[in-house]
Amino acid sequence: MNKIIFRVDIGQSIGIGHIRRCEALASAFNDIDIESVFIINKLGQDFKIPYRTYFLSKFYSDGDFDLEINEINNLAIKENVKTIVLDSYNINAEYIARLRSFGFFVVSIDDLADIDFPSNLVINGSAGAKYLDYKSKTDETVFLLGLEYFLLRQEFNVSNYKINNEVNNILITMGGSDTKNNTYKIIKLLDRIPGEFKLKVILGPFYDRSTNIKLLSNDSQKDIEILDSPTDMRPIMESVDLAVSAAGQTIYELCALGVPSFAIKSAINQDHNINELSRLGAIYSIESYDNVDFDDRFINKIRTLIDDYKIRKNISLTSKRLIDGKGSERVANHISKYAL
Repeated sequence: MNKIIFRVDIGQSIGIGHIRRCEALASAFNDIDIESVFIINKLGQDFKIPYRTYFLSKFYSDGDFDLEINEINNLAIKENVKTIVLDSYNINAEYIARLRSFGFFVVSIDDLADIDFPSNLVINGSAGAKYLDYKSKTDETVFLLGLEYFLLRQEFNVSNYKINNEVNNILITMGGSDTKNNTYKIIKLLDRIPGEFKLKVILGPFYDRSTNIKLLSNDSQKDIEILDSPTDMRPIMESVDLAVSAAGQTIYELCALGVPSFAIKSAINQDHNINELSRLGAIYSIESYDNVDFDDRFINKIRTLIDDYKIRKNISLTSKRLIDGKGSERVANHISKYAL
C-alpha cells in the first residue's frame, strides 16, 4: 500500500483546525487505499487521532530547523514515503525547499499566501482563496484554490438539516483554544437578549478557562449545556437552530450542513473567510471582539437572525449549495495521480 506523511501542528495557540482538515484528507486517501502517517509537534501528544502518529522530539518553532528536517527525512525513509503534506504556520520556503531537495513531492495546505512557494502543490480551500496573491518560487507549483477543494470531513458530506420556524437552541463554538475568550463574552451578550432559547457551548481541548464558563452558566438567565471537547460534532450542530462560531474550519462544517451561522473573526487568517462567505450570503458575520461597538452590533445582528425565519432559511440554502463535500476527494485524487 502507498503511504503519505502529514506534518501538522496542533496546540493552544494553533487550535485544532489544521489537524481536522488533514484528517479529512487522510480519510479520502484511505478510500483509495493510501495509508496516512502523521508527524505532529510534541505539544499535541495528548490529542488522539485515528492514524499512526509520530511526535517530533524537536520542531521548528524551537529553532531546530535542521533537526526537524532530518527527523522527518529519517521517518519518511523508515516508512518508505515520497509525498509529504505540510500544514503548519511554522514552516517557511526554505523548509519546503529542503524537503524537496531530498526528493519529496511536497504539498502545502495554506491560508495566508505569505511566501513564494517552492512546493509541488498548494491547497487553499477557503472561500476567499482566489483573492490572495499566490506565487511559485519555482514556476512549477500547482495551486488548488477555492471551495471546490475545501477539506471537509466525511461526516459533513451529506446534510439532512432542516430549518425550524423558531430559534430554540443556539450553539456557541469558538475553536479548539479560543485564546481571546470569546466564548465567555458571547454567552454574556446572548444573556442580554430576551427569549427562551437554550445555549449549547462547545469547549475545545485547549481552552483553559472552562471553570469560568461553568461558573457563568450557573448565573446565566439561559439554560446552558456545556459540552467539553466532544468527538462527534455533527449531531450537535444538527440539533441547533443557529450557531455562533469562530470563522475557521468549523464555520465551513456548519455551512456544509446548512446551519444558519454567525461568524466572528478570531484570527488574522480568517478575514477572507468572513468577507467572502458574507458576500455570498452563506453566513452573517462581524469583526473581532476588539472592534468598537461590537456588543451592540452583535446583539442587533443576532436578534435579526433569531427573529427572521426567511433570512435563516436563505442562509441555510445558500451555504449548502456552496460546499458539496467533495473537496477532500478531489485533492486526494490529484495527489495520487501526480505524486504516488
